[in-house]
Amino acid sequence: MKKTVSLILLLSMLLTAFSACSNGDNTDNDTQAATTAPPTVETADPTKDEYGRDIVESSIPEGTDFEDTELTLLLRDMHGTLDFTYEFIAEEENADLINDNVYLRNRETEESIGVKLNFQATSEGEFQNLLKRSISANDGAYDMAAFYSYFGVSWALEGYYYNLLDLEYLDFDKPWWNSDFANELTLNDQLYFAVGDMALSTIDRVYALFFNKVLAAEYFPETNLYDVVNEGKWTADMFTSLIKDTYQDLNGNSDADEDDFYGWIAPAASIPIDGIQVGFDIPVTETGSDGIPQYVYGGERSATGYSKLYEMFTNNKDIYPGKYDMDSINLAINKFVNGTSVFLIDLFCTTTQLRDMEDDYGVLPLFKLDENQKEYCTTSDDVSSFVAVVSSSQNPEASAAAMEKMSETSYKYVTPAYFEVALKTKYARGDEDSAMYDLIIEGRKYNFGFVMSSSCGNITHHWRSLLDTRKDTFVSTIEKQAKSVNKQFEKLLEKFDKLAE
Repeated sequence: MKKTVSLILLLSMLLTAFSACSNGDNTDNDTQAATTAPPTVETADPTKDEYGRDIVESSIPEGTDFEDTELTLLLRDMHGTLDFTYEFIAEEENADLINDNVYLRNRETEESIGVKLNFQATSEGEFQNLLKRSISANDGAYDMAAFYSYFGVSWALEGYYYNLLDLEYLDFDKPWWNSDFANELTLNDQLYFAVGDMALSTIDRVYALFFNKVLAAEYFPETNLYDVVNEGKWTADMFTSLIKDTYQDLNGNSDADEDDFYGWIAPAASIPIDGIQVGFDIPVTETGSDGIPQYVYGGERSATGYSKLYEMFTNNKDIYPGKYDMDSINLAINKFVNGTSVFLIDLFCTTTQLRDMEDDYGVLPLFKLDENQKEYCTTSDDVSSFVAVVSSSQNPEASAAAMEKMSETSYKYVTPAYFEVALKTKYARGDEDSAMYDLIIEGRKYNFGFVMSSSCGNITHHWRSLLDTRKDTFVSTIEKQAKSVNKQFEKLLEKFDKLAE
C-alpha cells in the first residue's frame, strides 16, 4: 500500500522546532515554531523543489514490494553524552521538527517498498561484539548498520559488510548520496559503506567557522568577512592577521589564562584540528592512474600546514591553545557564547548552543591553507555515522533498497528540515549566512586514507597529539613511522584484494 503525504502535513512539521546534536544532549526539546517560514523558490520549474534543489527520480522501480520483509538496523545509542538515536528512531510524531520528519521518512520507506524497519540501539562498546557474533553464527540478526565511522570502517576488512556495488537498487549518483565519498572509497570495484542523507550526523556534524559579528565589527571594521570568502582570500594567514592584537587581560593578573579575551580558543583535539587538516586540503592518499590509492601523507603540503598551525598555537598571544580533551572543546564554545572570543571552529550542530548567544554570530567555511588552494574544504567529523549492509543479512537486496529509499526520503524530508529550516533559517543571524552554509556543504569531501586512518596507525591524529604537547616535530615523526605506516597501508590494500576474490 502506498502513502501520499499531504503538503499541509509536511509544511506544518517543517514549521515546528528542531532536535539536533551538540557537545551535550542531542535533543534541544524546543517545540516552538520556527520564527521564519522555510525558504522557498518562486519558480515554475517542475525540476526543482521548494528549496531550489533538483527533483530526482527514484532509483527504485515503481511497484517494488518486499512483502513486509522485516529488516533490522543496528545503531549506536550514545557517544559520551551524545544521543545518536535521533538519526533513525522516531516512534511517533511529537511536534519536534527532526523527530517528525524521521518518522515520516521511516513510514514512507516501509510503505513504498513493503518492508518493516526495526531499529536496535546498543552501546558503542557492544556494537562490534553484536555484529561479530551475528556474522559468525550467520543468523541474520542484523541487516544494516549505522556505525561510528572512525572505528567501523576497519570492520569491512574483516568481512562485516556486503560490497554495496554488488547489490541492486543503490545508486550513488543520486543527490541523497555523497558521490565524492563513494568515488573516493571505491577500490577494486568494492564499496563497503557509504555516506548518505539517511544518517543526519554526516550533515549536522560538518566543520564550520563561526564569528561574533559584534566583535568583528569592533576589531576589524573595514573587513567584510563574507566578501573575503567570496573573493577566495579566506586563508590561514588572513585569519591570523585579523586576530592580531585582540588579546585582553580581563582578570588583570598579567597572565594569559582562560579567563582572558582572545581572538580564538584553539583546542588541540579532533574539533577543530581534524577539520583544519581537511580545510587545508591535505590528503593522506592520492589515487593513481591505476585507481589504487597511494600513501602521500607527510609531504610538503602537510608539513607546511602543520607548521602554520603550530605557529598559531605557540607564537600568538591572541590565541589560547587548549588541550586534547573535551574541557578545551567546551571552553571554546563557552568563551564564544559569552563574547570573550571572536572565532569558534566547531560543527554545524553546535548552533543549538549558540541560539541564546546575545551577540549575533555568522558562519564561514574553514580557512584555506593559502590563496592557491582552489576551494574551501570541510568534512564530517569522525564520530558521525556511516551506513552499510551487514554481510550476514538474509535479505541483502531488500536492505539495499531500504537504504536507498531511506536516503531518498531523507533528502525529501529530514535534510531540508535540518539544513534549510533549522540551520539556515531558524538559527541563522543574517541573510549572508544561508549562502555560506551552502558553500560549506558543497565543500564536504572525503579522502580514502583519511577515512581509513584507523587501519594505518591512526596517522591523522598526529596533528592533535603534537599540538597538544606543543611539539614542532611533525616531519620527523612522520619520517620515523613511514616504514611502519607504509607496511600497514600495503596490508590494507592486500585485504581489499582478498575481499575482491
